[in-house]
Amino acid sequence: MEHLGLTVKRAQDVSPFGCFLADDGDAVMLEFYNNPKVRVPDYRQIDPLVLHLAFRADDVARTRARLITAGATAEGDLQVTEAAITSRCCGIRGGWRCSSSVARSR
Repeated sequence: MEHLGLTVKRAQDVSPFGCFLADDGDAVMLEFYNNPKVRVPDYRQIDPLVLHLAFRADDVARTRARLITAGATAEGDLQVTEAAITSRCCGIRGGWRCSSSVARSR
């Protein structure tokens, strides 16, 4: 989590194993938990175009390399885009197997 600028605000060691993560400005909070009433998806099988978390970075290539060194898996190559929001982006998968992207804002 520290590699993405997130801090744990609250975590449970027992079911439902809830975890609240906040960004470095405490402006955004992510909640993860396991509700035993529903099956947990196999996130590794979900295409990143369907589901991913996006994180902003000034230097996408350097951030990608740092995350891979820390244990993330590359999900494709670094891309330069003409999208209205980003100019460079890349996909990675971390320890939770959910896909993430790192992008530089225009």
